Amino acid sequence: MLFKISIFFIFTNGIATYNEMRPRVIDGEDAKVYPFVVSIVCVKYCHLLLKEVIPFIDEQVTTCRTCSGSLITENWVLSASHCIGANFNKKIEEVIVRYGDLTVPYENSTYTYLIKGFVHPKYRHTKLEISNDVGLAKVERVSIETYGKLSSVDYQSLIGRSVQYIGSGMSMSDAVFSDDPAKAREILITDQVRPFQLGHAIVVRCDHLEDNNYSNPYICLRPKCSRLLQRAQRADSGGPLLYRGKIIGVANAITDMGTVRYTVVHIYHDWIKNIISTE
Repeated sequence: MLFKISIFFIFTNGIATYNEMRPRVIDGEDAKVYPFVVSIVCVKYCHLLLKEVIPFIDEQVTTCRTCSGSLITENWVLSASHCIGANFNKKIEEVIVRYGDLTVPYENSTYTYLIKGFVHPKYRHTKLEISNDVGLAKVERVSIETYGKLSSVDYQSLIGRSVQYIGSGMSMSDAVFSDDPAKAREILITDQVRPFQLGHAIVVRCDHLEDNNYSNPYICLRPKCSRLLQRAQRADSGGPLLYRGKIIGVANAITDMGTVRYTVVHIYHDWIKNIISTE
């Protein structure tokens, strides 16, 4: 299914808002050994998108990171379908995919442009769930040392195991927006030159999801006891979940119970291979 590349927000009733953007790694560490992780960035009119959540924002904030993803070949980025949706179109030149060093302004950084976006044909977003939330973006050629590798490990065998996740989103919680606007603005600006962040977690059972008969499997995470505050935050959506260095999931949501949820990737391998081979 082909769509014009859109702004990378989650959707409610067909309308995307910044307030619904998916989460970044809070209390994470710099991710230095994963060159395939990318940041999807809006480079025009960003202050208009942020206005709903941060009323004091002004035109000086011209760029914002909206989602994360993984380069799995020189021309393909794996992310979430809600990051590559078609309900809120943006012009191609208004969105870039950054990779490499994020600590410099985007004008001086390495980035590529989007060509086409593909959401999974069974992707659905309802009030209860976002299902089949895996997507692909075709980009102009990117040459890096290592591309992301997909894992075929059975996600059910990972309960209790340690995993890593990476994102390029915000490093503050929603509470900061309302409780301390000045601090929020300072962090927001700093986040635009913050490196990719790496988090560690334990895979737990998604019992609360199974009780609600969710239509596709997820991987659910809890922070390690030593880093209880560490979790994904806004704009980490679409970023990779890694086990032994390979991609096992794509960031999807934070549940009401505080569990971070990832879409299982291996069940979509055939769809991914088919899109890449035919496009």
